Amino acid sequence: MFRFGSGEPVVKPEFFALDNAPSKALVTFMPNVYKYVLRAADRREPARRVFSGKSARAWFESEEVLVTLSNPGSVMASSMIDIMAASGVKEVVVVGLAGSVSPKARIGNILLPSWGLREEGASYHYVPDPDYVPRPSERLRSMLATALTRRFRGRVLEGGVWSTDAPLRETLDKVVEYSRKGVLGVDMESTGLMTVASVKGVELAIALVVSDELEARR
Repeated sequence: MFRFGSGEPVVKPEFFALDNAPSKALVTFMPNVYKYVLRAADRREPARRVFSGKSARAWFESEEVLVTLSNPGSVMASSMIDIMAASGVKEVVVVGLAGSVSPKARIGNILLPSWGLREEGASYHYVPDPDYVPRPSERLRSMLATALTRRFRGRVLEGGVWSTDAPLRETLDKVVEYSRKGVLGVDMESTGLMTVASVKGVELAIALVVSDELEARR
């Protein structure tokens, strides 16, 4: 039976913290996005891995950004945000993929989660309340929406995201129910990322490219 622990963790995120980390970071789960961002930088240099994530420091004009390629899944991604917080990172933008669970979201659309439905396990170790609804930083989400809408007009959607550790248990009844509640897409990481960021005082927003359509399989 799960029990929420009390006191200090035995293995602390500070054990893995980076020295002199920049205040801003970009996290992605896609190697091609990671490579693209580094190619677009004015200058870049290797950085120590953040937990399981390959990382580099990149400069865009005078702004330094920690760019990280994370392993997928809420455990790896959420732990990475915890370690980034311990390193002094204050703002994180995440770029990932999602499956559509709604006829409103089609392949190629970009989903900006405004809230999340938790079915991954990592976030419950930070906020055990089953009624908790994770949300992104409204400031960062709004900035991201403005920038992406300018570039991808008509393709940017905002709504709920469902995160699960069990993609092979995305059953039809849940797809229908969650779609009716305003969930647009499903992934493995977003609710864990938003929960840990909120607990640790990190501003975080997420952009998910719709890569497949569960809705179309009904």
